[in-house]
Amino acid sequence: MLTWLAKRFEKGRAELQARLEDSLRAKVANSETPATANYLDQGNEFLKAGLLAEAEACYRKGILTDARDSGCYSNLGYVLIEQGRLDEAERMLGHAITYHPEDADAHYLLGNLARDRHEWSGAAKCYETALSINAEFADCQRELCIVLARIGRTREVHQLLGRGLAFDANTAQYHHFKGGLYFSTNEFDQAIDCFQTANQLFPRHPEILLSLCNAHIKRYDIISALDAGRQVLELEPQNANAYHLIGLAFGLSGQHELAIQNQRIALTLAPQDLKVREGLLIAQTQFLSYSPAEYLLEAQGCAEIMRANAQPYSHWLSCYRADDARALRVGFVIGDLNDALMGDVLDSILPFLDPRAITCLAYASIRTEASIAARLKPRFNEWTWVAWMQDRELAARIHADRIDILVDVSGLNKQNRLSVFAWRPAPVQIAWHDFVASTGLSEVDYILVDDATVRAEEAKFFSETLWFLPDLRLCVQSPVEARPVTGGLTPALRNGYVTFASFQPLDKITDGVLKVWSQILSNLPSARLRLQCSMLSNAECVVIMQQRLQNAGFDIGRVDLHVDANPDVLLSAVADVDIVLDTFTFPGGVSTIRALAMGVPTVRLSGSSFMARQAESLMCHVNLGDWVAADERMYVELAVEKASDLRRLQAVRDNLRNSASASPLFDITTFCKNLIDSFRIMAGKHFAG
Repeated sequence: MLTWLAKRFEKGRAELQARLEDSLRAKVANSETPATANYLDQGNEFLKAGLLAEAEACYRKGILTDARDSGCYSNLGYVLIEQGRLDEAERMLGHAITYHPEDADAHYLLGNLARDRHEWSGAAKCYETALSINAEFADCQRELCIVLARIGRTREVHQLLGRGLAFDANTAQYHHFKGGLYFSTNEFDQAIDCFQTANQLFPRHPEILLSLCNAHIKRYDIISALDAGRQVLELEPQNANAYHLIGLAFGLSGQHELAIQNQRIALTLAPQDLKVREGLLIAQTQFLSYSPAEYLLEAQGCAEIMRANAQPYSHWLSCYRADDARALRVGFVIGDLNDALMGDVLDSILPFLDPRAITCLAYASIRTEASIAARLKPRFNEWTWVAWMQDRELAARIHADRIDILVDVSGLNKQNRLSVFAWRPAPVQIAWHDFVASTGLSEVDYILVDDATVRAEEAKFFSETLWFLPDLRLCVQSPVEARPVTGGLTPALRNGYVTFASFQPLDKITDGVLKVWSQILSNLPSARLRLQCSMLSNAECVVIMQQRLQNAGFDIGRVDLHVDANPDVLLSAVADVDIVLDTFTFPGGVSTIRALAMGVPTVRLSGSSFMARQAESLMCHVNLGDWVAADERMYVELAVEKASDLRRLQAVRDNLRNSASASPLFDITTFCKNLIDSFRIMAGKHFAG
């Protein structure tokens, strides 16, 4: 949305040109060199008439007359920008500042050049300097607001807006811009208010409606999001972004066929749009079961888009030997991990990684200090916010940081930066994420797996080399140390009925999953189902889910819908259920681990996908292999059988926490040693040639 705003808030060449002419007339009036002043006057007349070549000639004559004349340099810089001769313009503006450091216009124009190169920090510095010279420079203040918003310095933007110079507060552009600020800091209610005001002032503008649609999606306002997206399509039937957002909205509500249908249309309209292609890829894989070969082909298609503009490094500043005693410099590229298992993994292992062996640096593309960022940031030796960086700039930063090994921990999650790996900014690059599948990037050397998740003969389905970690490829610290299971009894012994539960987001609960769960409750007339997740805080999601439950054959009077407020509330809720029902084909991660740690077993469905195997391996490592069903019919039978023998269920509950605590899943010390050993071997192999 900021790109549109940048265009909307441009005052235009005419106004800027007039400003430069006025400011230079003042400079001319104060000039001690009449000949130079004459050249400036002549140049300005040509400039006013749009005769750029003639204006340029006059300013150059002025410089020949007085090599220190900042006014000629400054105006010449502007003329050269208009002619597209940007490198030369930058040199002229630099001379202007050298001879007259208080030239606010020159600083402003240099800021524009940096802005157009997407060098946001450099642009901000130029604009700030210009404003320190002329605090009433409204055009400059406006540009500074836009640039600061891009690099996440939203608090400063709000302060600038409070000064009232940059924008007319009665315009749609102002409210759209302000809504974008709130959106970037996850303040979605305020963002929606601003976007709605903008929509009232400028009705049915596609960009405003798209922003409104996106904000509604973040708030899980599915119906409102669909309405805004459809309004865009009424105005622009070929708008790929509208189809993409509509697809996201359908996906969040569990309507996956409609989600995929809209994403496919979006991809047809914008075949080179990476976010659309990634969204379709992950949706297809999770819910329609791409074969591994089909997945790899699509992932490689995404990779081709990623590397289209990449200029890979072939030499690096780091150098490491297998017998080197120095600590490895390992960079972790982090996207949105708030709902991802890798967030818990990093939070768990980072304090236990030997600092003598490994120095951990984070490159975080999260746009705000979300809860997971607040937890992870202190764990790293260095933390860099990179959401505003272009791939070129981020790759250069990683390269300059002398990184030995670069690790992607986000996969296809939101705000991922997989595309920077196409630049190969580090000599060794690794994929390690929840989504146990190939990145499709040949520039990624290894993917961390375990033999329970991936088999050696499946290497052909990966563009990376498989690196098998001992035991499990993931490890977490138990989230429930010293927390007792409520009453020590499985709740059914107190309640007189069995409580099944799912703590998965609604998009994982497909219609097929609901039909299977409804069969379980049909076989157990007194049993209840508890659904709990953050999406159910939204009234629209509740209405949609109730309708889907009824369509699947549930008596909704036997289904309790709860909001997941925070991890502590969730852990208490887990303790109040007897059995967790896992989703398929997209199984649980974080919620399942929390349930196992609390001593609550999970019924799982076996599968051939990497994700299904990862879920199954968790069960086997805590001695619950007999809780994994081979097919949907057996899934129903298994759930009914386990719920019908409360004595055996209590025995499982009594033993599960101990077996979970003793499993590799929670053995942080061993896992960290294995991980560092693996990193050292990988680095040693590379630098040995």
